Amino acid sequence: MLSFLVSQMAVDRQLDFATKYYVQRDDDAFRARNRPAEWTVRLNWCACISFGIGVVFTVWFAVLSIPTR
Repeated sequence: MLSFLVSQMAVDRQLDFATKYYVQRDDDAFRARNRPAEWTVRLNWCACISFGIGVVFTVWFAVLSIPTR
């Protein structure tokens, strides 16, 4: 969920940069740094890794829970 909220902040910031660049003719807005966008990438990687770990542990739990004869 945090990744979604930060990505929305990144989109809003990028729209501000686009307005400054295209409407106000501010060339610095083209090269402006969008930190929420950078954090979105990091958070997405964390979510992906966490999901993978969760799948591994779920499979591990299922294998250990199957009764052996």
